[in-house]
Amino acid sequence: MLCTMKSSFVAILSLVDICTAAEWKVFPCAPKNYHIQIRDAVIQAVHMAKNAVDVIENHAGNNEVKSMLLSILGEDRGPKLLRNVGGYTEARETGSLLDPSNQNVAIFCDNSNYDTDGGTLRDRIMGKRRVGTKRQTNAEACYNPTPLEGRRSMAMTHTPDAVVGRKPEFDLWKASGYPGPRPDEAPYTTPYPHLPNSMDVCTWYLEALMTGSESGLGSGKSDDQILEMANKAFVEGKLDDTTGPTATIDLLSQRLAPTMLRELSHTTAGGTTYDHEREQGGYKWFAVKRLQDPNNADSINILALCMYLWSEKGYWVDMYGRMQKIQPLP
Repeated sequence: MLCTMKSSFVAILSLVDICTAAEWKVFPCAPKNYHIQIRDAVIQAVHMAKNAVDVIENHAGNNEVKSMLLSILGEDRGPKLLRNVGGYTEARETGSLLDPSNQNVAIFCDNSNYDTDGGTLRDRIMGKRRVGTKRQTNAEACYNPTPLEGRRSMAMTHTPDAVVGRKPEFDLWKASGYPGPRPDEAPYTTPYPHLPNSMDVCTWYLEALMTGSESGLGSGKSDDQILEMANKAFVEGKLDDTTGPTATIDLLSQRLAPTMLRELSHTTAGGTTYDHEREQGGYKWFAVKRLQDPNNADSINILALCMYLWSEKGYWVDMYGRMQKIQPLP
């Protein structure tokens, strides 16, 4: 990423805004107008990121905020990347394309970004760069309304920068079972400053959100309705919140705005977070709590979501991922 960062908790939250302005743009998808909902979700995601920075800067001494930070990030950890995600703005209407910069991201909800060249897919927004075999397989599954089990990415973000080789520490980290955060790849990364990032928002996921075919995604329901559903399910014993794998907070973390926040954190300007190699990709509350990795994408997502619930919905999230109503002071 191109933004300068400092490592201490306070300094991270006080980042000087020297980054090049990052822009996002959602492209229309056919035949359904899901891009309208995606646009609204990205706007909310950016707001959630800004809100989280504000809460941590101004309310870090609050017991509920401290508890959530401790569960998600552990001791002496700060949200390094939320300010970056909060710095995104919607692209100006300059035609059908996006300004060519690796600070920007083009968001698609159908396969119109891909050209087929002899059976091989090429990413149009990235200068018709040829995609690898793994990405091609994932993209084909992404835009299949009923993908094979095990190929169920909700969204995928692709950065133009290339990692060539890895530090020896990475091999040692992998051989040791992925302890702690992933070693830094920056010394082995070749930037492509004139190519934007691209994002695929998957068909099956959008269909599940809009039609209710996937349990837990809360199609057509407001956040308040999902909160009511989640807490009712916990009280009735329908969710095993104390051991996993699903916590009540996960019913919200998989909705569209949190998903867009997570994907924006993957981008070059957002901070190039990763999906941790262990704990099933680092998704959901209990995986996030075990990892306590500030560079894990779903950790950033859930952190912002928790701060949003605390500041705007009157809930906080306990160590088991249960959403608890904030009690007024006596």
